Amino acid sequence: MATDCLVVPLWRYFAGDYTTSLERLGGADKVTRVEVDSASGKARVGLRQRLTRHRGRKAARALMRDASVAAGQELSWNDEGDCVYSQQYHGDDALHLYAQWYPNRDRLPEWDPEAWRYASKGSFRKEVFLAGRERSLLHHASTFGFQGGFVFPVHLDRPLRIRPQKVFWGEIATNVLSAPRSLEEIEELCGMLSVSDPIDWDEWKGHPFAAVAGVLSQARTVLRLSVTHELPIIFC
Repeated sequence: MATDCLVVPLWRYFAGDYTTSLERLGGADKVTRVEVDSASGKARVGLRQRLTRHRGRKAARALMRDASVAAGQELSWNDEGDCVYSQQYHGDDALHLYAQWYPNRDRLPEWDPEAWRYASKGSFRKEVFLAGRERSLLHHASTFGFQGGFVFPVHLDRPLRIRPQKVFWGEIATNVLSAPRSLEEIEELCGMLSVSDPIDWDEWKGHPFAAVAGVLSQARTVLRLSVTHELPIIFC
């Protein structure tokens, strides 16, 4: 299932005051919004449609306050304007795997994302892959695009994890990234792979890094909009 990617004022997101990618394609009257609670797995129909603008602004302020506490500094921006981007984000985990593999290419030079995705516990590939999370300098790129995550138009050295929840397999939390820092890292990766702007898909046919290049191209576009308009990115 694809993730929706929005560049929109935070309060509009919480108030449901925007058009989703499916609504743009099929018409708002033919689409029922459903939100899945990440902890319980239960679907809630039309949740955001029930939120007023007042409650949307209240929810936005609460999230900004929680992120500010975690960051140890006030995080704020002029959270006004229209939704400037609403598309499906087909990132899968190609970008996350690449950003964690890249610092380990000396130990594991073969690019084999399928082997890492389904690696058995304790295997060498998984050991190296997990170590990449600690060795990687691409902290924002390696978590960019996670469903339920936010990318704020503020400067943060490292991603934040806020509002942790206990689930049966452990703990989940909301990721908050920095748009300026994420853009720096994505631009760096685009340069490493020579991803043109705009991307030339003919150049990438059959290329082992084609999926990574595609995600990088979309991420670069979205992040530039976020930084230019000073609006957050939401993956939902």
